Amino acid sequence: MNIANPLPAADVMAAFREYDVRPTPLGEGGMKSAFLLLADEPLVLKVVREPVQEDPLEGAVGLPERIRREIEGMRAISHPGVVQIVKGPGIRTIGDGLHVWYIEPFFAGGSLADRLDGPWPEAKCARLLRGLVDAAEALARHNTVHRDIKPSNIVFDGSQRPVLLDLGIAYFQDLTPLTDSWGISPRTPMYAAPEQFEMRMHSSIDFRTDLFLIGLVVFESLTGVHPFTPQDSQRYYERLSNCQWNNQALDEVHASDPMRQVLRRMLDPAMSRRYRRFEHLREEIEKLR
Repeated sequence: MNIANPLPAADVMAAFREYDVRPTPLGEGGMKSAFLLLADEPLVLKVVREPVQEDPLEGAVGLPERIRREIEGMRAISHPGVVQIVKGPGIRTIGDGLHVWYIEPFFAGGSLADRLDGPWPEAKCARLLRGLVDAAEALARHNTVHRDIKPSNIVFDGSQRPVLLDLGIAYFQDLTPLTDSWGISPRTPMYAAPEQFEMRMHSSIDFRTDLFLIGLVVFESLTGVHPFTPQDSQRYYERLSNCQWNNQALDEVHASDPMRQVLRRMLDPAMSRRYRRFEHLREEIEKLR
């Protein structure tokens, strides 16, 4: 990944001398860099790489609207399956620029991306599915769609519950969209639902988009491969739209009929054919081993 405006670790360490900031970043997302803080308990410092500008008339710096919404969303959605904020947000000089920062918990269980080293047993995938559906339902109760559920945004707490990170491109349905309502939904191209590629009203994005993304990561956990062969990037959207997913991979693993049925419905290209109510999905999940 080509990282825009990379932040030198030495500048971050110098800006946060009150913390023991580890020099090697934990990760680099599309907009933020993450650093491990060693304190009474480990924490994660998130820094937005794009600097903010001081208002010459006000003599102050305000939070960018997308970051403000992300922080408010994290505070509003109090659920163990959705990351919480520990401290911040704040704005601090790092190197030659002003940068937004905040602090999250550190999850020693690592990310799903770290753990995807081959097919998982169905029972383990069922636990992952239940936890992610719990988190998606908590978001939906607050009229929020995550839109970026992918292995690197899923970590595990001490009880092995999956926790969703990064509400940076979440869609807050009660708020005015930040982009033209006829625009294309923000997304990670290889972990996106078909509707996130289409020019349509934002009202077409809802919790069923998150269910599709959960279907992607559970399929990948169960089979060890992505369902839509992401290396074929030029045809990825076409494969999504036509539901050309890797049935062979699902056929080659030991999975129950209820699991196959759940994944097929969650990965349907038509939103109307996915689960319309969480209780209906839960009834199907209860049938899993």
